[in-house]
Amino acid sequence: RNFPGRVSEAVCGDDVMIVQTVEPVYRETRGEMEIYDHIYRVNAIRMSDGVDVWTRGPQTNESILNDVQAGGKMMLSRNFEADKPEKKENADTGNVLGGPGGTTVLTVSGLDTGEEVWKIRTRDRLDWGPFIRDGALIFKQKNKLTALNINDGAKLWELEVPGLPDINGRSPQKSDAVYFVSEDRISAVDLKTGRKLWENQYETAPDISLVSDKFVFLG
Repeated sequence: RNFPGRVSEAVCGDDVMIVQTVEPVYRETRGEMEIYDHIYRVNAIRMSDGVDVWTRGPQTNESILNDVQAGGKMMLSRNFEADKPEKKENADTGNVLGGPGGTTVLTVSGLDTGEEVWKIRTRDRLDWGPFIRDGALIFKQKNKLTALNINDGAKLWELEVPGLPDINGRSPQKSDAVYFVSEDRISAVDLKTGRKLWENQYETAPDISLVSDKFVFLG
């Protein structure tokens, strides 16, 4: 398949691939061409023969699916809705005051239809994730690691665990065990079951140098 513009995202589920494209729109100014807008499109393609299952767009000035993932027969899109500024002005500058807060929206839709199945809205920052793995939507906020059923949003498990995954450890796409590193400990968590496998405490901040099939090496 050929697409107009640039492919900005391509993700695969079991049977359907989502392809997002962005195409610049040019205009001539003083004899030179410059970009003044962008056209966004989404094609859901049946992977067996490349036929469109559904499409969205063209639309301008926005990404139709922002940060999209796919897994099984579902897809996840993440968007951020910024708060409106407060109606209070700074006496010195006259600027409208307002913090950079907002709401993160995670929307799960069917790959075969593109229609929304369920969504969650949260004002807490996502420290890790979200990602789709083995039929679960997994993400971490503060010290709480959560897994939801990707098909209906039901909670599969929830676990209190400090820290963030060590980037030198195994990718969550390749191993059930993920190693969370905080200021004084390492916690090994089984992502399939939500069970803490082990936790070791240290006098100084631990640093994972390498993870092999059987061992975790600390530097």
